[in-house]
Formats: sequence, structure tokens, C-alpha cells
Amino acid sequence: MISDLNNKILMSITGNSLILKSTTKEQISEQTCSLVFEHICSILDNKSEQKILLSFQGDLKHYKIVKYIKNIPVKNFKVYSYDSHIGTDFSTDEIACHKHKIDYVVKFIISKTSKFISIVIYDYKTRFYVKKDILKKVHDSFCSNKKLESVDNDLNYEAELLNVDHLISVQASKEEILKAFFNVRPRYKSRSLVLVNNDYSLSLCSQLFSNYDTSFKIKKSKISNNKSRKFFDTFKNLLPKLKNYQSIIYIDNYSNLATDFLIDYKLKNLSLDQVVLLYLDFLVEELKRSNQVNIKKLFVVIPPNASSQIIELIKQYKMRYFYYNSDTIEELLNDENCLFAYSFEKINANPRYSKIHNNYYFLICLVWMLNIYRNRNNLLSFKYNSLKENLGSIHVIKKYKKIEFANLNNLVSIIENKYLESKLFNKVVIFKSWCESNYALLKLYSDNSKNSVSIYYDSEKENIVFEYHIFSEDSKQNVSWKFQYFKMALWINKVIKSLKS
Repeated sequence: MISDLNNKILMSITGNSLILKSTTKEQISEQTCSLVFEHICSILDNKSEQKILLSFQGDLKHYKIVKYIKNIPVKNFKVYSYDSHIGTDFSTDEIACHKHKIDYVVKFIISKTSKFISIVIYDYKTRFYVKKDILKKVHDSFCSNKKLESVDNDLNYEAELLNVDHLISVQASKEEILKAFFNVRPRYKSRSLVLVNNDYSLSLCSQLFSNYDTSFKIKKSKISNNKSRKFFDTFKNLLPKLKNYQSIIYIDNYSNLATDFLIDYKLKNLSLDQVVLLYLDFLVEELKRSNQVNIKKLFVVIPPNASSQIIELIKQYKMRYFYYNSDTIEELLNDENCLFAYSFEKINANPRYSKIHNNYYFLICLVWMLNIYRNRNNLLSFKYNSLKENLGSIHVIKKYKKIEFANLNNLVSIIENKYLESKLFNKVVIFKSWCESNYALLKLYSDNSKNSVSIYYDSEKENIVFEYHIFSEDSKQNVSWKFQYFKMALWINKVIKSLKS
């Protein structure tokens, strides 16, 4: 659902978010964001005074949007903001709602260029994001240039400021993230380095690791962004200072994690799928040790591009899995048998703690796992290699193609009708659903080769992503994985050409 405002700003609904996108070289202005905020308040207004928290996530320079909006008086709403210019993760906003009985959060998640903004609205009553019908009302109101009478004329109005340092301290305490881990005191501790991009992550991680009594070192560094990390990856195993670390974890301005684990005496970069694979295997084994949980009743929520390793591991433990779908995710997270959920970049490692993704909670889960393996004779390399031997290896290649959103249904129809002719795949799963800001189309899979292709639309890049997963068993590999990729890519390109003709 896409509409335009003066042909310069597009607004759309993707999953649980409203998306603003600039169609020109200009950034999205603070005035536009303010207008969206007013429309949101107009739709949420129930004619009695409510509390609303305004926050953002992104580079420090993006605070200007909150600064512009926060002191605009809105009828029937008491506006809250933080007493700091730092961007926060949604997990802190949820703590703020709980402590100050705030009804809603409106969060602006702003891209580096300020030309793409995701707006998420959280409802404290449901402890989750607002329903899609609310987003549609905001969308229709904004795009129709509906005249609003929601702004008061109080020139002296100021938003109430919340102490973000106090909220971070609460979040990092044994009453919140550390509650389930506080009594776990390992004899030996994994020595790790955490590189963060901003003061928010620096403060939260420092307090988390201080309260949990870990051997983790936290450092603010530009290496935590993608471009710098590619250069760092080339030389990391040659740097003497890094040889004593069992892991290096990178956290960017959007709370996304990237990891290097010490595998066979070398720091190895692991994808999110590989990290989840290691942790899920560890978690289920720990649950089995406790003899308190019926593993077969549990299920995991996985993204449409989850690897065959993840799916096979879940099957081997005789658990169930469901694909992440923004329309059904709340219902799944409410189920007491939901063990774990993750999407393309975000993780919910404990839905009973919160229904909101929380990569910092997952970070502590990794600390727990690494410490346990350190105390069991450095089992991490053994576990990694055992899973590789049991489940094989996956080579991942992503290719981006410019295809109009309007043509996506045609693309799905062509592939659905012709995939068997390729003799490369024998199964197809059709999604046509949002997984946060990515629109999942389908997944092709071969039972024979265990290769797959996940196809989804990246709404920020406005490209179709073809994510190739090429399976290999090192000891039994007969055909080069690169040749297998070439055959799949050749067939996909033929499909794209037929779409354009």
C-alpha cells in the first residue's frame, strides 16, 4: 500500500511499520515527520488525556527530528522524550512505558541518509505494536492531507523529559534483562570484546557486563559499522591483542549484532543464522538437562530466509517451526510454547520476557553460552564442527535486482508454474507476507541437493533480493558449490527475462 505526498514523499505500510521514503535527493524534513506525528496522535486520540513517548534510533545527527517535534503541544496527549540526544533501542522505550505508565511509543528509525524512515507505534496495553488497521488510518489521513485540529496553541509547552541513564540502569539490572541469568556464576569466564558505535550501546553494555560479572571488554569504535569491519576482517587474525578473545561482537546504531567466534584458534565471522544455530543447539541441550520442559511441545519462529541447517536442527529435536509473518507474529509470541523467534536482523530469545525483539537480551544469552562452553573444556569449536558435520555447510550469496513492486505477483506466478521444469528444485513455499520491512515472496528448495533460493523485496533498497543457499558436505562434495550456484542463478535470470518480455 503506497501513496505519495506532493510526489516527493512516499508513505507505505510494511509489516508493523509506516514507511516514509524520499523520492528526490532531499532528506525527509523534520516538518514532514512532525506532520506524521500529529496524524498519529489524531488517530490514537480517545478524547481523554493519554501519554505518548517520542523517540528515535539512528545516528546522533537524527536527534533534530525529535527536537523539532517534542515541544509541539498535541491535544489530549502528554508528550514524553528523553533528556539526552542519543538514539535508543525499542527495549529501553518499553522499560520507560512500564516505569512511567506511558500509553504509546512513536519511534522514528532513521536511515543514515535520512531518506528512509520507519515509524513504529507501540501500544503498552497489548505490549506490542498497534494493529494494521491503525496504521492504515494514519496512512489514509496523512496521504489525504486531512486538516487536523490536534495541535494546541500553547507556546510555552515543553515535553516531559525522562532520565535515560536511569532507564538504562533499570534495563541492565537483575530485575530486567539479567533476571534469568543473575544466579549463573561460572567458574571460568569467556574473554570477549564488544565494539559499539554509540554512547547508548556503550552505557547499556557496560552496565550489563558489570552487573553480570563477565570478562567482556567494551569499546566504542567505528569498526562496528560494515565498511570498517570489512577492512578489519582481513587483518584481525594477525593482531596479537585479539588472540586472547573468544569472541568479538559488533553492535551498530540500530542494535544489530555481528559476531566473530574463536573457532579452531582463529576468529571466524559467523552469520546470524550460524549464531542462532549454535545458540539453539545449546539452549535445547540445556533444557533437556533440566528435565523440566517437554521439548516436543516447543516451536521456533524463523525468517523466510532461514537456512536448511536451522530447519534440520529443529526437526532433529522434534520441535516445530513457523515462518515469521508480521500479521501472525503477535499470536505466536503469545503462545507459551514459543521458545525463540528471529527475523532478518532482530532476535527475541525469550518471548516470555517481552514480545519485542531485543538483541541486547540475546547478547546476554551468548555470554551465558560462551561461559558454559569455556567451563566445559572450551567446547565451542567442538560444537561448531559437530554441527557442521551433522548438518553440512551453507554458502550464502545475495544478488539484488531492480524489479517494480507491482510486478512481484507476476514473478511469483512464473516461478510457481515453472520451478519443476528447472530440475533444480522440487519444493516451493509461497509467503507473500511482510517480515518487518522485507516483503517475503517465496522459497525454492531441493530435497536432493538441499540447495535453496529465498526471494524477498527489500523496501529500503527498493530491490528484489535473491538469496542463494548452496549446501555442501565437505567429505562428500562431488560438484563444486560455485557450479551449483551458477546453474541456479542462470535459471533465475531466465525467469527475470521472461518477466520483462
